[in-house]
Amino acid sequence: MKTIRIVIAVLGILGIVAWMGFRLYNNHQELEEQSNIKTAEEVVTTMPVNAARVQSRNISDTLRLQGNFEARKELDVIAEAQGRITNLYIREGQRIAKGQRVAKIDDTSLQAQLNTAKASLEKAEKDVERYERLYEAGAVSLQQLEDIRLNAKNQRTNVTNLEQRLKYTFVNAPMSGTVSTLIVEEGSFASPGMPLATVIDDSSLKLIVRVSEEDVIKLNEGQPVIVRADVYPDTDINGRIDLISVTADEGRKYKLEINVPNRGQKQLRAGMYATALFDLNGKTQRESLLIPRKSIIGSIKSPEVFVINADSTVTRRQIEVGERLQDLMEVSGGLQAGEQVVTTGQMNLRNGTKVNILQ
Repeated sequence: MKTIRIVIAVLGILGIVAWMGFRLYNNHQELEEQSNIKTAEEVVTTMPVNAARVQSRNISDTLRLQGNFEARKELDVIAEAQGRITNLYIREGQRIAKGQRVAKIDDTSLQAQLNTAKASLEKAEKDVERYERLYEAGAVSLQQLEDIRLNAKNQRTNVTNLEQRLKYTFVNAPMSGTVSTLIVEEGSFASPGMPLATVIDDSSLKLIVRVSEEDVIKLNEGQPVIVRADVYPDTDINGRIDLISVTADEGRKYKLEINVPNRGQKQLRAGMYATALFDLNGKTQRESLLIPRKSIIGSIKSPEVFVINADSTVTRRQIEVGERLQDLMEVSGGLQAGEQVVTTGQMNLRNGTKVNILQ
């Protein structure tokens, strides 16, 4: 009995030792796995990026003025005859050519008047032939012959007038352009002088801006201007100052008209807003901070950059921007000269990410 107890005690001690060994082995495996995970995380969070330093540079001052586009030329399509519109050949937004037929006005009454007038003219011409023979025979006086000739002349004038009025029942486009507004529909009643539609020439537009008296003396007609439409903020369009008003408005501002071509795939429309950038040709300069345009994340209205810290981690920072100079962007707040900003690889970054600068 004593021997059995000893065996049971020994087996219990061996079991405890085995259980403790098994636990120690499991703990060792878990520590190794955690170490591997931590190492992998450290490797993954070290992201390769390209970077650039914030530059300080003297740049020529640029005048920025905002305005909106207007059609360079705008004309109404006017009816010159009276009657019901039987046919309308255009629609809003359609491009048309100068002289293209756009509408037809009912000419039934005029056609009837013309037929009557032609019959009267034919009779009057025959009367002239008959009275000329009678005059040669001495049967009628010269005064009677002249009266018949005058009647024939009046009938001929009446036919010509009616034929001209019939031409007016065809309404043609006054210029090439785009139909911006269609005022009438088929079946509407038209009268002379009534506008049927509006056509604008949008092959080029004019950007209307207002400039102060301090800056207007720095500008000249014919001067080139960079224009950036709000709908295409990353596209520079070459414009030209066509007109500078000679008198100021009530707010002491002078009106400027900038001619802007409207060709290519990025079409502009009257009413759109844009910013005009006037190079003052080095007349004034200022020291500015510049960063690559591609380093900015988010929109220009709410720009941010990733700044590289001394410990090679990054911090996402909101900044303020000014002018865009080709592939560089002026910084007006949020950065200091010499700081480094990430230029490529931003999509994989967040605050605290460790980076490896490739160049």
